[in-house]
Amino acid sequence: MFFIIGIVLLIASIILINKPEKGEKISFIWLIFALLSFLGNGMCSVTQKMHQQKFGELYKAEFMIVAVGISFLVSVILALAIERKETVKFTRIGLIPAAVCGLANGIVNLFVMVLNNRIPASVMFPLISAGGIIIIYVFSKFFYKEQLTKYQTTGLIFGIASIIF
Repeated sequence: MFFIIGIVLLIASIILINKPEKGEKISFIWLIFALLSFLGNGMCSVTQKMHQQKFGELYKAEFMIVAVGISFLVSVILALAIERKETVKFTRIGLIPAAVCGLANGIVNLFVMVLNNRIPASVMFPLISAGGIIIIYVFSKFFYKEQLTKYQTTGLIFGIASIIF
């Protein structure tokens, strides 16, 4: 029952946060990439959990190095193949913020690897997911002065609730 409530809230959250303005539509390709993002993100957590169960908390550093290396390589290839001009511009402007975000992501993933067998997954992953959403919201509101619409704020609350369920 909680699973169904969580899924309904998640779908409502996505619709409210991405509610198109009058005359706009959510594209089919956006929907495909959003679903692939959910699947990929979920598989990362499953893979980390399976790795730690199989190897008894060994090889955390090696696992992280390989995972980050593959992600970096795929990202560079796609960036150069698809968005060459924007990639060069971004590298000049956004290298430091991107490095900070990458470092923060690496630290979170390291904590996941270390705590995987010490904290139940039903507690750890919702904490990481909801905590990440809240941190991003606070950072964007106070650092970037972003203002959410009522629909987006409601969607944010539904998203956090869906994680809890």
